[in-house]
Amino acid sequence: MIKIIDEAQFEGEIKTSDGQLKIVEFFARWCNPCNMLAPVLEKLAKNYEEVQIYKIDVDTNSDLANNLNIQSVPTMLFYKNGDILKQVMGLQPMESLEETIETLK
Repeated sequence: MIKIIDEAQFEGEIKTSDGQLKIVEFFARWCNPCNMLAPVLEKLAKNYEEVQIYKIDVDTNSDLANNLNIQSVPTMLFYKNGDILKQVMGLQPMESLEETIETLK
C-alpha cells in the first residue's frame, strides 16, 4: 500500500527506526514522469509488502523538499532506521527499483 503523507507526518512515519525499508517518492501532480512512475510503485507495493512506500507532494510540502535538497521530481529516497541509504532521481524502470530494494532490504 502506498501512503501519501505530509511534512507533519514525515518525522513519525519515516524517521522511526524500525528496521523496515521505506521508500519516499517526492512528486508533483503536474509531473508526467511522476504520473508514469505511479503504476510502477503500485506494483512494487504489491510485490514487496514488507517495504513501506510513501509519497510527498513537493508543491504542498516545499519546506521539507528544500530541507532534503530535492531538486527535481520524481525523486525517491530509500530509508532504513531513519537514515537515507540511497537517492534515485527520475523515472526508473521496475527492474532497477527491484534491484535497489533487494540490495537495501
